[in-house]
Amino acid sequence: PQPHAVVNNQPAAEPVAEPVAEPQPHAVVNNQPAAEPVAEPAAPPIEPVTPARQVPLAINQPATPLAIGDQGPQDYFQEQPVGPSGGIPATGAMPIVNRPSWTQPPSNANGWFDPQQENLLPGPVEPGLDGGPAGESYFEQTPWAEYPAPGVYPGEGPAAGYDHGAIADTFACCGFIPDATRYFIADILWWHRGEGVVRAGNFSRLDDFSWKGGGRFTIGRRRDCTRGGEISFTGFDPWLSTTTQTSATGQLMGAIYGSLGGYPESAFSAFRGSVYLDQLQKTRFYSAEINQTWWGSDVAKAFLGFRFMYLDDEFRLSSLNTAGQRGYYTLNTTNNLFGFHMGSEVLYDIGYRLSFSLGGKLGGYANFWEGRRGLLNNNILWMSSTRQSTDFSASAELGAFARYKLGPRSRLRFGYEVLGLTSVYDVESNFNSVVTPASGVNYRNGGTLFHGASFGFEIYR
Repeated sequence: PQPHAVVNNQPAAEPVAEPVAEPQPHAVVNNQPAAEPVAEPAAPPIEPVTPARQVPLAINQPATPLAIGDQGPQDYFQEQPVGPSGGIPATGAMPIVNRPSWTQPPSNANGWFDPQQENLLPGPVEPGLDGGPAGESYFEQTPWAEYPAPGVYPGEGPAAGYDHGAIADTFACCGFIPDATRYFIADILWWHRGEGVVRAGNFSRLDDFSWKGGGRFTIGRRRDCTRGGEISFTGFDPWLSTTTQTSATGQLMGAIYGSLGGYPESAFSAFRGSVYLDQLQKTRFYSAEINQTWWGSDVAKAFLGFRFMYLDDEFRLSSLNTAGQRGYYTLNTTNNLFGFHMGSEVLYDIGYRLSFSLGGKLGGYANFWEGRRGLLNNNILWMSSTRQSTDFSASAELGAFARYKLGPRSRLRFGYEVLGLTSVYDVESNFNSVVTPASGVNYRNGGTLFHGASFGFEIYR
């Protein structure tokens, strides 16, 4: 190993250390010490400059109001001098912008609300910005939805939050109450009572109940967009089921009998060998209700209320025999139902002017009922009894309806409904061919069914 590098077979000289430069107090320029550093002068402060004011575009008032369906307000925007000298106004002055006067909510060519035109509506008169003169502010505008329709006051109608004026009049073909606070509904009913007739003759039974007309009237008020109330009454002509038979030879017989330990056969002599036999069954039904109602988005309705129903069923058998004896047997039941019910209705918009709804009700009632029986044979009164008591009854109702909009405030309606009553006292449940003294106190409850069509109209205010 060589201690030092070898050059031309000769040891290299000892390495010489580089001299270390002494630190200089100042920079050296051309081998001369530089002068002491001089602090640079401070820059003068910059005065704030008020930027040029942005002037909104002036809008000319059109000769005629912008009609629904125009392409938009762009034709009315023109950049014009608005200052006193034809240029930018003075700092304290705020240009006043004239905007079109709208008579209905801004809409596009399809008649729907156009948010791009919303800023053209008249705003409230307030002092201008930046201390400018009082007037309409270009930057402070009120959406059209905050302005109630003409003739409607805050707290009801469109101001209550469930209508948009002219648009609702044109397009609100569904919903239960389009932009109304009061409504009236009238229905003509054509209903039928289901099974319930009895047979009390040896040749024929009673005919089925005939279809009967009736009416239903509803008056309602809507306090706001979700709550309201209504009163309704329903009534019918009595349903009748009758049959009359004659026989000159006395071949007819009333199908009522005595029993061992009960009434003797002599109590029914006028019903044997009859030349004339008449059977009649009559049903009366009425209903009245008052409800608290709730709406959801005008396509769902729910209600809870008090309901009264009256159901009266009557049967009479009349006979005249060959001996001239007359006999009468009567059975009558009356039900007075007082209770509460609840229900709902859901509406579906099928198309322009046409909508469909499906609804139902359930109720529970205290039934104050009364039963009466009578047997008169050849001017002898064998039975005349009455019993009164209280029971629990229930009701279930289902209906389907179609509505056709005639105008902004009127509709036609068509429907079909089914009403069932349980635990009520009727003739069918209590008629027995064997008549005994106990028949006057023993009664059974049963069920009855009503169903039929309805046709009516709706008016909204």
